[in-house]
Amino acid sequence: MQAANIFFCSRRIQPAGAVVTITNMHLSHWITATLALFALSPVAAVAAGPRPVPQDPADWPGKGIAGAYDLWTERRALFWQEREQDRGAVVFLGDSITQGWRALDETFPGMKAANRGIGSDTSRRLLVRLQEDVLDLDPRGVVLLIGINDLAAGVPPADVADNIRLLVDAIRRHNPKTPVILCHVMPWKKEPGRYPERIQRLNALISGIAVGRPGVFVCDTWPGLATPAGAARPDLFPDGLHLNAEGYKAWAASLRPALRRAGLLPEAGVTSR
Repeated sequence: MQAANIFFCSRRIQPAGAVVTITNMHLSHWITATLALFALSPVAAVAAGPRPVPQDPADWPGKGIAGAYDLWTERRALFWQEREQDRGAVVFLGDSITQGWRALDETFPGMKAANRGIGSDTSRRLLVRLQEDVLDLDPRGVVLLIGINDLAAGVPPADVADNIRLLVDAIRRHNPKTPVILCHVMPWKKEPGRYPERIQRLNALISGIAVGRPGVFVCDTWPGLATPAGAARPDLFPDGLHLNAEGYKAWAASLRPALRRAGLLPEAGVTSR
């Protein structure tokens, strides 16, 4: 099989080995070729766990924060063990806010859900783990919330949006019928809030990714979770970042309409079979 041409350059940014920007005219081709080659590898068929990730952050696709860490590796090993039981589920993909949603089945009865959130994760790291943690499950749909850790590390909103666009492209390439729900990044910190204008800029770019793309939907989390000043509501974010039980109820309320538009959740009053 002839692999796609690869054209990219890399540049390290402080701290060394942690933040790297890759500019690549054919980055999506590079990701596709890499995933295809791995899928055809005999090693992949008999692997006892996730394949090793590149040691050099410069070899990771996308822009921004790269590199594995202990929790990331541990969670991915757990996901590997749950692959069979989670096939065909609606996959919730993201960072610690997604990881903390432990009541998905109770919140959305009748909808099989799989949690693929990892604390401290970033949009660039999702590009590396997307195939094994999500696409290999042949998901019925994907709910994506990512970006706050990127912004906290100083990654520009446009770079985060570029990574999210690559994630959507890869999901739709795997199966054009798989609906994708893009959740707006939630507010961070109590009054006066931490750069709400940067979060809102990223959210505008996220909304733009869905424009003109049937099967890609947007969940606007901001109105139910932010104060008028753009801070995290203290009654929903006890530490200014992570949701409590009431916060997850608020997220669920904003997500249900998008799940229904995507055909992933029955209309109110309709019992799924």
